[in-house]
Amino acid sequence: MPELANTAVSDRVNSRLYDRGYMFSDIRQTFRALDSLARDHRRLNPAMEIVYRELFLKELQEAGMRDEYHPVGSAASHGLMYFLIRALRTFPLTRVMELGAGQSTVLIDRAKHQLSLACEVVTVEHDQHWLSEMQPHVRHAIVHASLQPRTVEGRTISYYAHPEIDAGPPVDLLVVDGPPAYQSTVRFNRLGALDVIEARLAKDFIIVVDDAERPGEALLVDLVRKRLNARGDAHRQSSIAAAKRQTIFAGGAFTKAAFF
Repeated sequence: MPELANTAVSDRVNSRLYDRGYMFSDIRQTFRALDSLARDHRRLNPAMEIVYRELFLKELQEAGMRDEYHPVGSAASHGLMYFLIRALRTFPLTRVMELGAGQSTVLIDRAKHQLSLACEVVTVEHDQHWLSEMQPHVRHAIVHASLQPRTVEGRTISYYAHPEIDAGPPVDLLVVDGPPAYQSTVRFNRLGALDVIEARLAKDFIIVVDDAERPGEALLVDLVRKRLNARGDAHRQSSIAAAKRQTIFAGGAFTKAAFF
């Protein structure tokens, strides 16, 4: 009997230590998550979303376009939507490439047709179901590109596998808003956008990196800057900080986009 009692006590002690180990593990994970949120918050200014909404609505009114957008949650923010409509209205763009379909896809489509823009537009999307949902709402083709594993800057990522990425005429507006990169396991997926910059970026260009408050996109921003410098492309860099953060690179005849 004493041996059984000792065994039971030992089991309870081990069980409590096991539970405490999980508890401390959960606490550490929570602190890491809170620290990450705090870093992200320092790179944002949510109050400015109201300002960018007003600017966005002003641009729509001047373009004769109605407000049919819902820039909330994970969708494109008012900061991004404002920047895109102003860029589309200001510059003689020839080719727009958008990585990831969503609210901005609809905006670009409406602006192209309302303003009779001559630019070619291509949107790349990995999710076939979401593509099928979006395609009826826009007039340009949304290209389906499955995600395939590859290595970029020593990191294994999943990225679009499609000839549109690194073959074709020069792109002068590149919007990086895909593929998904919101979880730690896929954090660096958008590093693949460097391919477009290497292979298809025009002499006069605008690059928009959405969600630039996150670690993966922040690394992409650093690498884009280094690639542009290595290419000898004179450019200016700026950011829009509101509900989300967009980093803008603009060069050549489109440099003033960095001051929007």
